[in-house]
Amino acid sequence: MLLSLDTLINRRDKTPNILQQLSGRKFFRREDIIGKTAINLAAEKIGEVKDIAYDAEGKMALVISKGPGNEEAFYSIEQLVATKDVVLIDEHQNVTTSQPKPVMTPAPPVAPFVPAITPTQKICSRCQRENLPQVKFCVHCGNRL
Repeated sequence: MLLSLDTLINRRDKTPNILQQLSGRKFFRREDIIGKTAINLAAEKIGEVKDIAYDAEGKMALVISKGPGNEEAFYSIEQLVATKDVVLIDEHQNVTTSQPKPVMTPAPPVAPFVPAITPTQKICSRCQRENLPQVKFCVHCGNRL
């Protein structure tokens, strides 16, 4: 099936499985995509697909090398329209690959824990630990109570 670029653009929004219709497959192997030339919907060369990346949420993206300086760009896998001899990418589709990071604010200071003292407990003058009322020496440091 041979489709013009205009037909592809017009049908893309109306046909949810256009990717499968154009490429004949639903899933692609990494080696089927890596090394291919990436073009946009205006048939302009974007670059060459170098690798596949994943964000913190597990969403995939294509790593595309642009220009002679090997500048890399990331395109969400949701922007992939089709792949055959080249990889066709919709650059105008706005896809967020991750959620915005929450702003971290410091927690308010926490007051130190002060255990409730019952009248039957003895407190060691050296280590400030609680002891049973019947003991004569601190069970933690050995100080005489």
